[in-house]
Amino acid sequence: PSAPNVTELKWAYPLNTSVISGGAYYAGQNVIVDGYLYATGGGKLHKVDVETGEGEVLNEDAGTTISYYDYLCYADGILILATQNELCAYNLYGEKLGSVVGDYKEYHPVQYHDGYVFCNGYIYELIQADDTATFNMVGEGTIGGDVFNWSSGVFVNDMFWVASKTAVYTVDYKTNTLIDKYIFDPD
Repeated sequence: PSAPNVTELKWAYPLNTSVISGGAYYAGQNVIVDGYLYATGGGKLHKVDVETGEGEVLNEDAGTTISYYDYLCYADGILILATQNELCAYNLYGEKLGSVVGDYKEYHPVQYHDGYVFCNGYIYELIQADDTATFNMVGEGTIGGDVFNWSSGVFVNDMFWVASKTAVYTVDYKTNTLIDKYIFDPD
């Protein structure tokens, strides 16, 4: 902004030009790393310079964002992308390093903390080596099975706190141990 209450367009970049019924254009969640915005749109992974707005498609087959959202997070030098049915790891050049298939559904943010990846009640330890990334399942079911639409959590020490449709969970994410569960009053 050049003055209080004044916003100016600095640049624009077409993340998604796929038109669906109703004319909607969807872009996935984005992250900014070292002066670049990374985001999905139209089933592609994009990299955009935040100063100039100049961008490029890093991967032609990354994500499925056309009529709903993909989620993206940064994980110690790599990008983690969550789609409806796959978590994928990409380096910052758009090369796929690994993936795991699961029932992540749409509208479920992916989060990373201290070597662990979280998405819709699933917990994975992320193992990075050379040009590979492996998702080792730590937990499914402790908090899985509940509805986590749009839910992201917070990390406190070795605990992950996340709200679902019906409760707030506290989970030791390294052992997949449910520490506490607060159920919302239905009234």
